[in-house]
Amino acid sequence: EGGLWGPVYPQALSLGVATKNQPSAYIEATGEHEIVLESPSQVEYTYRLRMTGGDSDVKLDDYVCHKVLEGGNKTAVMLRLPKSGDYTLEVAAKGDGSDTHENVANYFIHCTEAAVTCEPFPSVANRCWGIARHAFTDEALRPQSHDD
Repeated sequence: EGGLWGPVYPQALSLGVATKNQPSAYIEATGEHEIVLESPSQVEYTYRLRMTGGDSDVKLDDYVCHKVLEGGNKTAVMLRLPKSGDYTLEVAAKGDGSDTHENVANYFIHCTEAAVTCEPFPSVANRCWGIARHAFTDEALRPQSHDD
């Protein structure tokens, strides 16, 4: 969005979003890849994964999922890349009190080797594994055995 690669400012800064394990906007990956984002626990993410090349632009949102870590202060974005080739990943986020997601990071991914048995992630709410922050915190619930 907007021709910006990597963290998109000022949106990423204003929401407190930072990438910790992916300093570059260019990613070379094989099959599966994980990007770790740090942010306040009230930030909610959405993603758009597309395979690009030639005249095609294929949406692969079911091949992206995230898991909430460290009480919501970290989010691991997990990618499954079904074919070798080029992809783009758009990361959007919204904080408490906001109704809309803002673009906070964009990545160009070059997959050199597809995942061996690549299936989409199972369908879950908001493509989020682990604790659904707002559902738990709004109802004052806490997991007894698995924090992440």
